[in-house]
Amino acid sequence: LKHAHRKAVRRPRPHPPSPHTRLPSPVMANAFAVTAFESKLRAALQRVRLVLDTERAPQLASEVHHRYQDKYVLAECLTNSAVASQVNCLASLGLRAEHLEQLASWAGAGTAVSLCFELQTSCTHDRTETREVESPESRTVEKSAGGRVVAALTSKVTTKVEEHFWKTEGKYHLFATRGVGAVDTDRISLLRRTGRAEMKTSFAEVAPHVGRRTTQQVNISWLVRQLETPGFSPGFRIDRAHPKCHTPRRNVDVQMAAEQFAELGAWIHRVQQDLSILFDLQADRALKGQVARDVEACNEAMLLPVLPLLGEASSEPGESHAEPTASSPEASVSGIVASLSSSEDWAGSCVMATRDANRLLAEELRALGQQRTCLAQSSSLIAGDAPGGVEQAVFSMTLEHCWRVGHQWSESLDYIERLLRRQLVAAIGKEVTPADFAQYMGFHNRKVFRAPFAPMPFCFGARRSQHHDPEGTVSLEEQEPESCIFGSVAGAATPVATLVSKCAADAAPDMRFALGASTFVTFRGDRHLHAWLSHRFGSADTTGSGVSLVARARQFSSMIVLVGRIASASCFEPRCAAIVQNRDELSVPLDLATIPTAREFQDAIESLSPEQQDFAKAFRAMQLESTLFGV
Repeated sequence: LKHAHRKAVRRPRPHPPSPHTRLPSPVMANAFAVTAFESKLRAALQRVRLVLDTERAPQLASEVHHRYQDKYVLAECLTNSAVASQVNCLASLGLRAEHLEQLASWAGAGTAVSLCFELQTSCTHDRTETREVESPESRTVEKSAGGRVVAALTSKVTTKVEEHFWKTEGKYHLFATRGVGAVDTDRISLLRRTGRAEMKTSFAEVAPHVGRRTTQQVNISWLVRQLETPGFSPGFRIDRAHPKCHTPRRNVDVQMAAEQFAELGAWIHRVQQDLSILFDLQADRALKGQVARDVEACNEAMLLPVLPLLGEASSEPGESHAEPTASSPEASVSGIVASLSSSEDWAGSCVMATRDANRLLAEELRALGQQRTCLAQSSSLIAGDAPGGVEQAVFSMTLEHCWRVGHQWSESLDYIERLLRRQLVAAIGKEVTPADFAQYMGFHNRKVFRAPFAPMPFCFGARRSQHHDPEGTVSLEEQEPESCIFGSVAGAATPVATLVSKCAADAAPDMRFALGASTFVTFRGDRHLHAWLSHRFGSADTTGSGVSLVARARQFSSMIVLVGRIASASCFEPRCAAIVQNRDELSVPLDLATIPTAREFQDAIESLSPEQQDFAKAFRAMQLESTLFGV
């Protein structure tokens, strides 16, 4: 036991905590997340049933009986759909098939492929105009003679106002690059827009806008490498034989996809912030809010093709997973570049057929074109390439939809993981905590170990000899939030189970400890070496956070308890001591700490200097020799 001691205090035995003060279980939060996502899926399912054939009946994954491998196939299908959707979004912005072939050749050669966005704004003084502004108030002077008004003179104040007109210009350029894009041959232009506007001020000293120049870049090499040529069909697969492949969500391949979608989403967010600069080039300050509302409404009306839906397993895999033909509805939509292809791994699974997945991609692209037309016909937006106009709104809407696809993919993969967790909890009947796992191990220990070697509770009676009654007990107890391996009530402190190696007093050398500089006390007795295995889940759990050394004395009895460390086979170094008598209960909370394993230690010191490695090894040797906890 690694130890760090606190001051020993006498206190009454704590009562079990009230169940009303416990925090909500993670199972409740997990169930709420699944329910919330399923409610959103049900709304999208109504739209899906309008797109697919009437005989197709996709349902939520939680409502379809499926195999464990179907979850892997579903994760692959969702990732391929997300890749195809984002490639088609880029195609609507100017990415053509020949561009994709060039990008695929760059990525295949091991060169990084990036997507770049450049924005440049300027504001220059154009002209100065002077105009006269009459005051709304007038002054009338009347002249009279003989009591009669013979003349009236009316005057107004006229002010000359100088107005300064400024020419504003905003340019943005979307392009793909190989490496850093040092030469023109390493760049592929996708979209270029230039917008101009005019602003008016009453002063010429300060321009209404300060010119900006920004560049945003994101690496899309992983996205391009997923496309198989010819056809540009995503070929994402999960290596189920990889040692780090644990679940459809927790594996190396999905983690790489998550990093790509997260980086692309962050890039889209930065580009959206740069696009908002163009609204500063317009005099109408309400235009920014109007464009944001129109873009939000358009994205809400579009279908996201990344949906974790399952159906009945088909007995004819070749027919249900057929690729789109020239006469199929999904092939008739212009502009679709990437689509899904059939896979042998999908044959016989409950995953949505490839033909149906491609129909969802085609519907997404059709809706994207429809919303582009709606924005172009909107009377509240400025037509053309003007800053904050229709073209900028279309560009912003497409990027926003691309971000929504990545976010939907992340939620869908998390949904599969939560569904797997919920099914496991339902099979067991409860959420497994470290205390339950300790109970599980205790159950098997009783079967595996013979009685002399089985783990036993750390609780011993302190007595003078075998012929005397115990003076009290000494135990190492752990506060458990729930049930523990010895069947006590929830929340009660129970002794930990340890492996024990016993050495009789006559077979071991005497030990001693120091009372002062020249006084030593020699003692002997049976020696017990304990090894305790503490279970925890994840780095967030605290190992041994509720472990205490408890000494209890019987009535009319007393004993001295010393706590310290074993320095050597014959030396005990006490850190604290107490007299426990007459039904006293002494509880010493133990602050336990762990040290790295041998492999972790070697990995940590591999990049250190030889001097630092020697120091780390010497310090670790001291830790291994001086951390044996003794009572």
